[in-house]
Amino acid sequence: MRRKDPDRLATLADAALAVFTERGYRLTQVADIAAAAGVSAGSIYNYAEGKDALLKLAVLRAAGRLSEVTPPLAAPGLDGVVALIDAILTPVTLDWPVLTPAGRDPALPFRATLSAIVDETFAFLAARYRLIWLLDRLSLEMDAVRDIHVLGAKTRFLRQLTAFLALHIQDDEAAVAAVARGILEVIVWFAMHRHRDRLFPALGDEKALALARRLVLDGAAGGATTSR
Repeated sequence: MRRKDPDRLATLADAALAVFTERGYRLTQVADIAAAAGVSAGSIYNYAEGKDALLKLAVLRAAGRLSEVTPPLAAPGLDGVVALIDAILTPVTLDWPVLTPAGRDPALPFRATLSAIVDETFAFLAARYRLIWLLDRLSLEMDAVRDIHVLGAKTRFLRQLTAFLALHIQDDEAAVAAVARGILEVIVWFAMHRHRDRLFPALGDEKALALARRLVLDGAAGGATTSR
């Protein structure tokens, strides 16, 4: 591996992302990533100064920020990686341009607003699905990542979606929350998990979004107090 070769850096970042997403942090060894990248374990240190630096590299790759890396990437410690994840994920999930105000305005038309929420959520997930897969895996073993990703970003989204639905669906709180969770699961599958489903025909983003939108609107409209 040549020092500071950008193509090799990308190969290493892709390997780190794939291995950490599959195995998590604790079970992954530097040698595993080297093998996945097709390089010697020793040569990795020209690009990343340890396993925690490789995890940071994976996060930056998944977030589309690999261009920020100047090798060798210093070891940030796990706290540094967690801080990076927080800086990437939290600001963009605090307030959603469509969803957040929709939960405060009952005058908004239900179907048109829900359709826009589906579009907004799909676009967010489709652009970040490799990062979210990585965070899903890390959340199983790192409490700080779970706090940011699951208890933070995902919980905030579901609360805001539930608030919007509660303005339009006449049912008890638990039922409305369940509808919100179901809507999110539909969008998540079409935006992200379809890429992993080898038994399902390949779908482009445009078709996948159209199907997700149709399923959500047809399913939620039946319980709405208005069909606007």
